[in-house]
Amino acid sequence: MAPRSVLVTGMSGLIGGALRRHLEGKYALSALNRQPVPGVPCHRADIADLDAIAPAFEGVDTVVHLAARTGSSESFDEILGANVIGTYNVFEAARRAGVRRVIFASSGATVSAWERDAPWSALAAGRYGEAGPFTKMTHETPTRPAGLYGASKIWGEAIARHYADRHGLSALCIAAPPTLRFDVFFAVSDNRWGYRDLEHARAVLGFEPRDRAEDHR
Repeated sequence: MAPRSVLVTGMSGLIGGALRRHLEGKYALSALNRQPVPGVPCHRADIADLDAIAPAFEGVDTVVHLAARTGSSESFDEILGANVIGTYNVFEAARRAGVRRVIFASSGATVSAWERDAPWSALAAGRYGEAGPFTKMTHETPTRPAGLYGASKIWGEAIARHYADRHGLSALCIAAPPTLRFDVFFAVSDNRWGYRDLEHARAVLGFEPRDRAEDHR
C-alpha cells in the first residue's frame, strides 16, 4: 500500500523542519511554501492566493497547516493575509480537492492573556512559591488572546470547527481515528509547574510528553 500523502504548509519554518524529520519515511511528503524546500516536492505560492495554492492539494490525503505570520508581528495587514485569509484558503482548497483531514497548528497564544492574572502570572514568571493552588487551563478554557496573532489563531480554530461540521472535513492529528472530526489539544512538555492540561490529549490521542524542562536544568 502506498504511504499516505501529506502536504505541509510552511515546511521551511522551524516547526516545519522538525515535523519533516519526524514524518519523513512514514508518509509521502510534499510542501506548500513560498521558497523551495530541498529534497521535497514543493509547490511555491502565497497561501493568501487561493487559486495559486490550489494545485498543491490535488491527490493529497492530509494537510498539516503550519504556515503563518508569527507572534512577533502586530501588523494587521500581515496577520490578515497570512493567518486569516490564508487559513481560510487552506481549508477551502482542501475541501475542493477532496482532502480528508487538515491539521491546524494553533497556539497557546489563544489563551496567553490569562497569564496576566494570578495564579498564572506567577507561574509564567517562574515565581512558583507565589502561585499557591492552581487550576490548569484546559481545551475548554475561554479564549483570551494577548495580541493579534493569538486572535488569528482563534479564527483558525473556529474555521476548522466550521469545516468539520459543515463539510465533514476532519481537523485532528494525522493518525487519529477517522471517526474523530474535531478537537483542541495542548501538546506541551510535562513540566511540574505546567499550567496547561495534558489529560485531554492523553485520553483522546494517547499523547505522552517525552521530557520535562526541569530535567534539563
